Amino acid sequence: MNLQKNKLKNLCLVLMVVGVFVVYRGTSNAPTKVAEPDEKPIEQTTPQTNERQEQVPQLTTNLSSSEQSTSIQAAKHPSKILASNPQATEYEYYLMATTNDPYLGSSWHLNTIQTDRAWDLSTGSSNVVVAVIDSPFALSHEDLTDRWLINSNETGSTQNGDICWDGSTKDKSTNACDDDENGYIDDWRGYDFINDDNNVQAGLTNPSGDAVYHGTLVAGTVGATANNSIGSVGVDQNTEIMPLQVFDDDGNATTTDIVAAVEYATDNGADIINMSLGSDGNDPLLRSAIQAANSAGITVITSSGNCALNDEPICNNLTAPGRMTYPALFPETIAVGATTNLDARASFSSYGPELDLVAPGSSVGPLPFFTAGNQTSAYATASGTSFSSPIVAGIASLLIAQNDSLTPDDIRNILQESADKVGGMGGFSYINQFGYGRANAHKATLMALASTELTAELGDTSLGPNQQAVGHVWRASSGNIQSDEVILMGCKIFATDTCSVTAQYGSTISRFYQSRQNKGKEIQYIFIRGSDLTTGTWQLAVHNNDYGSLVSSITR
Repeated sequence: MNLQKNKLKNLCLVLMVVGVFVVYRGTSNAPTKVAEPDEKPIEQTTPQTNERQEQVPQLTTNLSSSEQSTSIQAAKHPSKILASNPQATEYEYYLMATTNDPYLGSSWHLNTIQTDRAWDLSTGSSNVVVAVIDSPFALSHEDLTDRWLINSNETGSTQNGDICWDGSTKDKSTNACDDDENGYIDDWRGYDFINDDNNVQAGLTNPSGDAVYHGTLVAGTVGATANNSIGSVGVDQNTEIMPLQVFDDDGNATTTDIVAAVEYATDNGADIINMSLGSDGNDPLLRSAIQAANSAGITVITSSGNCALNDEPICNNLTAPGRMTYPALFPETIAVGATTNLDARASFSSYGPELDLVAPGSSVGPLPFFTAGNQTSAYATASGTSFSSPIVAGIASLLIAQNDSLTPDDIRNILQESADKVGGMGGFSYINQFGYGRANAHKATLMALASTELTAELGDTSLGPNQQAVGHVWRASSGNIQSDEVILMGCKIFATDTCSVTAQYGSTISRFYQSRQNKGKEIQYIFIRGSDLTTGTWQLAVHNNDYGSLVSSITR
């Protein structure tokens, strides 16, 4: 197969910014900011969890915008899509990086999306698998070593009668045989599609490479280990991470390896795929792979891009003003942009009408990190849509842990409807810069809980026009509602009717309405924050026009 390679002009790598990472070594309370080779040493500093100044991504010179042609070997991977498209254009991709755990308190991104409240409902499940398609990983990092998905069909010893039995017992993980017959040899812990082997360890070719630490940061964002008295914690405390390497240590990747990785994740048990990467090329092979993943029930989450500033030539081919990248532009993906700790759009974050939602992406962390000198206990803060995407992937895995029947469309709808309408949205339910809003794990997990109980709580009979609404309250906790808690009111009505909720305390009545994207549905959702209510016991009722139905009472 001879594929023509287009070296593309695409995105901005925040991970290459000199000094963008504040690196934490071990579990000391004195974090160290690591200087790059051309930078003067920097004294120890405290991480700035409330910084207002964006660290603007800059590119190194190896990301040329010129085009060049090369040929790749046929049948590098057992990919049906690649094999059936031998003359397709190959595109080059780049990365999008611009508990009792000691760093949890400084992880502003977790506080912003209310993971503490979400964890009251779900801390995730080891039965849910998130495939991280990225650069290599720090496999022995203290906060990740127990999180990697192990392929049980490629571990243990061969036995008489096995496909790879040769007359003597051998370790399946190193016997140079495809024990599980999936087309990949010894893939017991992910796979390296660049080198076509089973070692996804970071730093094997260039320990100081531009992208050597990116995969570790992204994996840690999804699921760094909780309650181990060290380091940080991921959004999902229990999910298993499938590490799939498609970038080398220097940040180079192409269509061939990424398509094969998406197919591998689809065929080998992933529930969610995270891709913190992008290109300015409308790559039909990658889209085909993503469509196949969607059809198999896999949710694909991508970063929107770091090209909004258009301060590099590689962003020029993207559609202004927001300059979103592929594959985030594909409608089969959930596209995620980046926000700051002030809930403003990060200046670098690409946006457009294809954007689904936003999540923290500026100085996120501390996160598990890789350096040549510390491969097991380094931590860093990082900026870029690369880290917004895995935050949402972590939320999605919490949702599947609650309800494993959720489809990719269900998950998209929950993420959109549960997103917070931040100030920059000007009161609109959707704008190109923020999508449907900033992700909220607490509200999303409430909706996932409701999805498992709709029939039991709201009945299975459809209502006619102007009939009284049927309602139910879902909460993440019991007792008095706290100011930071959100309750979910589910309202069943005729689809073209409009539901509202009243909260009454004495003569005081507050009315709440569903968001604009909620209208026109038989089941409508309305969120009420504890801070919306004053101290007292409130009577909650759902209304279909003038017909009200008392649902519950709640004390603030």
